[in-house]
Amino acid sequence: MKQLEEGITKISQEVEIPEIVMCKATETLTMIKENNDMKVKSKDMNKKHTYRTIKAASIVAAAFLVVGTTAFASTKLFGLDDYFASWGTEIPKEAKTLAQNNVPQEEKKGEKVDFRVREYLCDSNQMYFVIEAKAIEADKYLLIPQDCSPKDSVENLNIEGVTEGTIGEYAKKQGKELLVVCADVNTGAGSASIDFHLEKDGTGVFIYTTENVQKKKRATLTCDTVVHPYGINDDSQMLRDSFTFEVENKSNENIYAYKVTDAAGADAAGIQIKDIQILETELSQRVEIIYKNNKKHEGLVLQVLGKNGEELSSGAAEGGYTEMLEDGTEQQIRNYEKTNLSKTLKIRIKDVFTGEVFGTITVERKK
Repeated sequence: MKQLEEGITKISQEVEIPEIVMCKATETLTMIKENNDMKVKSKDMNKKHTYRTIKAASIVAAAFLVVGTTAFASTKLFGLDDYFASWGTEIPKEAKTLAQNNVPQEEKKGEKVDFRVREYLCDSNQMYFVIEAKAIEADKYLLIPQDCSPKDSVENLNIEGVTEGTIGEYAKKQGKELLVVCADVNTGAGSASIDFHLEKDGTGVFIYTTENVQKKKRATLTCDTVVHPYGINDDSQMLRDSFTFEVENKSNENIYAYKVTDAAGADAAGIQIKDIQILETELSQRVEIIYKNNKKHEGLVLQVLGKNGEELSSGAAEGGYTEMLEDGTEQQIRNYEKTNLSKTLKIRIKDVFTGEVFGTITVERKK
């Protein structure tokens, strides 16, 4: 726990952490992927660490979900291609067919805001949902996510061509009241990343990214929504609703097992590698490493390196997490964008809290 406190202190020196997140940090061990821009997300108590890079220095935990704000490319209708582009990547050509924009869903009329799933992208590793929120009285309300306040820069809403002033000033200029909107998809995953974009016509767009824990080929999911005026904490004034929608996982998957041929870095870190496998689809690669943590390091991160010696890019995917297994071993999950993996890989072992690099291990694909 001491390492956790030191890690959170180090992070807070680089970004301003809201009080609610600091409270969550005392409950959940947090892993941060090194980058000047960082984000911390809450995680179920059985999950030890979680990490995710973002492009804005904001760390947020909202009532029942976590919302992040990033800078996006501008289009009339914000979608998956724009989201991937905002991370400096793109959906692989062979994964384009996995994206669906004609989503079977329950049509519900909201009291103040209508929600619907605009499109989604799903493989056996990750799920991406683009959820739009439209105010019924668009000329009266300005939609904002739960982590924003009138004093925040209007840039946090990512409105095309709007960069000057605060959210409150922009709302006043538009003659609108602030209306908070939230959307959370129940996938069964321990955490999710939610980014927000406000389109020119006032439509709020949530991009919801999470792990595909069920890995079903077809599933019916529920999206919970909350709407309330800004500054209202009275639950009786919060409009809660939900709607269901259908998703289909059309991806093909290959699972590759790897064995350790050089354990120098693991020996230095005091861990023993038990199993390594990579689940690959047209869209992404999920690395699963099971190990025994003999020295009880709380901030270990195992990074798969590319040919340039740097960690493979996670792109728009969820970075990953570490969890404790029933037999006392730990399993670390890392998600990467699709790349051509070599049969021989190097994995760097590092303590993300202290910055100490223990070294690397070499692994080879089993025949």
